Amino acid sequence: MAKLLVFCVLSYFLLSLTLVAAFIPMAKASAGDNLIFFEDFNGASVDTSKWNVVSDINGGFGGSISVSGSYLTLSSFGTSYPEISTIKNPFQGTTEWTLEFDITYTVMGALGAGFLVSLGDAAPNLEDFKVIAQVWNYQYSSADFYFLGFQNPDHVSVAKAPCTQTQNVKLISEQGNYELYVNGVLVANQSSTVQPDRLIIGHSDASYIPFSSPSLWCTIKINSVSLFDNSTAPETPVNSLEPTTSGTETHPQNLYFTILGIVVAITILVALTLLLYRGAKNQKRTAL
Repeated sequence: MAKLLVFCVLSYFLLSLTLVAAFIPMAKASAGDNLIFFEDFNGASVDTSKWNVVSDINGGFGGSISVSGSYLTLSSFGTSYPEISTIKNPFQGTTEWTLEFDITYTVMGALGAGFLVSLGDAAPNLEDFKVIAQVWNYQYSSADFYFLGFQNPDHVSVAKAPCTQTQNVKLISEQGNYELYVNGVLVANQSSTVQPDRLIIGHSDASYIPFSSPSLWCTIKINSVSLFDNSTAPETPVNSLEPTTSGTETHPQNLYFTILGIVVAITILVALTLLLYRGAKNQKRTAL
C-alpha cells in the first residue's frame, strides 16, 4: 500500500511539472507579443488618432484615400498624390524592433508612390529627410525596394518584384544593424546609427509636379502594419503608441488556446487524482 501511495504522489508531481512547462510558453506568447504599434485599417476611414492625412492638395487634385474591407487604398487622377503618416513616433522607446507590412500595387505608374520608413518627411525639409527603407513604384512593371537612402534616379534599388503580387516586407533593427526582408528573403543588411521616427504611406506633398494624367500615378493597397519591440525593455514601453482594442491586436487566439490549455490541464490532473485515489482505495479493500 505504501509503495502505491509513493508511486501515486510521484506520478502526480511529474505530470504537474510537465503540464506547467508545456503551457507557460503559450501564456507568455499571449501577453501581447511586444506589439507596440498596429494598424489593420479595420473601419470606414483612416484612424486620425494615429495618422496625419494629407489629401485634396494643390487645389483639390491630390488624389483619394479610402478604407474598406481592412484595406487602405490610395490613388490619384490629379496633379499630386495623397499621403498618411504616423502622428506619434511609433519607434519611440526602443531601437530594437521588427516592422512588418504588406503592399500591393493594383495600378502601376511612372510617378512614384509607396511605403516609407523614415526620419523626417520629404516636405518641406528634404535636406533632413533620411529613409531607412522604401517600397516604391517608379516604373510600370516592378515594385522597387530602396534601403538606407533617399530614392532618386541615381539611387539603385536593392530588390525588385513584380507589381502583380502582394509584397510582404519585414524590416529589423537590432544592435545597430538593419535587415530588410522581401517575401521572406533577405535582400539588404547594413549598419546605421539613424533611427526612424515615422511611417509614411503614399507620397509627400507633390503639388509642384506639373502632371495631371491619371496614367502617370499608381494605386496602392495596404492591409496591415505591425511593429514589435525586440528589446529587453518593460513589456509596455514608455511613451510608445499603444495598440488599439481590435481583436487582432490583442491576439485573442493565443489567449483562447492558453485558457483552453489550462482548463485541459486541470481536468487531467483532477481525473488522474480521482483514478489514483480509487485505485488506492480498491487496493486497500483487496488487501483487507
